[in-house]
Amino acid sequence: MDQTLDEVVKHCAVQLELYQRCIERNPESWETDCRQQRQDLTKCSEDNVGALKEVRIKCAYAVKDYETCLTSNHDEPEKCIDPLRELYECTQKVHDVWSATHNTTEDQNKPE
Repeated sequence: MDQTLDEVVKHCAVQLELYQRCIERNPESWETDCRQQRQDLTKCSEDNVGALKEVRIKCAYAVKDYETCLTSNHDEPEKCIDPLRELYECTQKVHDVWSATHNTTEDQNKPE
């Protein structure tokens, strides 16, 4: 998963930075105040990082369940451990398959 995060940083550094700054400036209301920055980062990531697009498609149910839980339990996010675990497990499976079937140029050029 570190490789995927590296790809997000590589391709979407501006969007990531703007989202982080917005969250830091709005600690109490970032979920609403930073919605546009989040959408911009998501779009950039999905457009430029194939593994994330695949996760978004194949784990849509888990993403939705987790987001719904967080919305319902805003003040007690610890109640969302099970949906978070399901989301994590789904993303790991998708990422593992993606990595196995989509070798990057860097992986192909690594000495063995």
